[in-house]
Amino acid sequence: MAVKIIDNYLAPDLAKLIMSKFKDKQGCDRTNRTNWDDDIRENSTVILVNDINDYRHLLSEKANQEFGTENVTFSAMFYRWTPLSYIPPHLDYDLTYAISIHLNENYNPKNGGMFLYKESPDSKHWIGVEPIFNRAVLSDTSDGVDMMHQVTPVTSKFDRLSIQMFGN
Repeated sequence: MAVKIIDNYLAPDLAKLIMSKFKDKQGCDRTNRTNWDDDIRENSTVILVNDINDYRHLLSEKANQEFGTENVTFSAMFYRWTPLSYIPPHLDYDLTYAISIHLNENYNPKNGGMFLYKESPDSKHWIGVEPIFNRAVLSDTSDGVDMMHQVTPVTSKFDRLSIQMFGN
């Protein structure tokens, strides 16, 4: 299992364009309340999910470049984490590659929504990553070692914004 954290992951114009297209979008394609298993949604408030179709190819090319892979097809979704939404500790058993691209401008640690992970399955310590604008967390479990991770509750009155990508 390898975790890589990259600041300024996307071209700034692309990051801002995707954010502006989805951050105030009316409606969504699905939510955590309707499409996620009980053990991963628990008591979270709603997380609004929109598929990113227009930029998926561009985002997949960048992901393949960073992971050193070829022809891995990635899903690409925009998540709007509403206040008090979170994801409890879990494993992504069936996924090999995952990326979270944070799009929070003016992030403050008081806002919550921190990404936490463990470096190894037997670790007793969590490592925190602040969801600042255009910071990406890449997870590669192609070695067969999955990564325990979670997102802490959003405590701001503003939505936490991110692009989530998954591939095998």
